[in-house]
Amino acid sequence: MYVFNQNENQFYEISKQNEVIHPLDLQSTELPDGSYLLTGGRDSLTNDLTQSVVHYLNGQYFVRADFPTPRVEHATSYLKGYVYCIGGYNNDGVLKSIQAHDMNSDTWIDCGDLVNARYRASL
Repeated sequence: MYVFNQNENQFYEISKQNEVIHPLDLQSTELPDGSYLLTGGRDSLTNDLTQSVVHYLNGQYFVRADFPTPRVEHATSYLKGYVYCIGGYNNDGVLKSIQAHDMNSDTWIDCGDLVNARYRASL
């Protein structure tokens, strides 16, 4: 998988411990320092949803606190130290939940719900 770094105007291949990560439908959120928080998705071989959250910085991976609600095709946005994950869907259907990852404490916070469930949204 490749991510595009707008600050450096180039693509980077993302791999973990000599294995290329092949999740589907994850979200990659670029942070102010040029790193990325990768959230959600599903395994390309088993189609299982993943709770994995990975911080990709300078070619290295740092495993973060698991996603409380596994989801795919959700919207994400960074604001003041938090990465917000909004909507998406999982085995229960389309979601309206909003959860935020506190980058400093590596914890998740429930932030309430959207009025209407959404997936494939854009922020």
